[in-house]
Amino acid sequence: QVTLTQKTAIKHPVDSDPDDAVSIAANKITLEATITDRDSDTDTAQLDLGPKLSFKDDGPTATVDPTKAPTLQVDETASQTTGLNKAVSAEFAAAFSGSAGADGSDAAPSGYALNVTNGTASGLLDTATGQAIYLYLNANGVVEGRVGSGDAANANGAVAFAVAVSSTGQVT
Repeated sequence: QVTLTQKTAIKHPVDSDPDDAVSIAANKITLEATITDRDSDTDTAQLDLGPKLSFKDDGPTATVDPTKAPTLQVDETASQTTGLNKAVSAEFAAAFSGSAGADGSDAAPSGYALNVTNGTASGLLDTATGQAIYLYLNANGVVEGRVGSGDAANANGAVAFAVAVSSTGQVT
């Protein structure tokens, strides 16, 4: 019987699988079996044991509970001081939880980022033009809703709205 005991966290590659496994390199550990007959003749065979010994990562887990996420709503009633350029914000960090796993937490803080496929229709229409509003992620990580042109996405269209997130999960 072979026993493998892990004493410290083993470094795993950073990839899309947080629970991947790594093995000891080939031809580094061999297991040898010896057969002896009644007149003491022997023969041995070896098994390359390294690739058979693996360490599965206990990668981080991130979960989201949509019931803990607030709703942001802009009231587009114009005021004399702000017109339609109004911003509201709320903290969304409470909707997320997780664990760093057995490897422990990295020194870098956790962060938040917005993601969107550029040119995706938002499902909203611009009142003035009747054109669809399409989503774009700008270089600063802000999602912009841009007014389309001729029923098509327009990366240079007027900005109808913007959504930003801070490093602490504050969405504006």
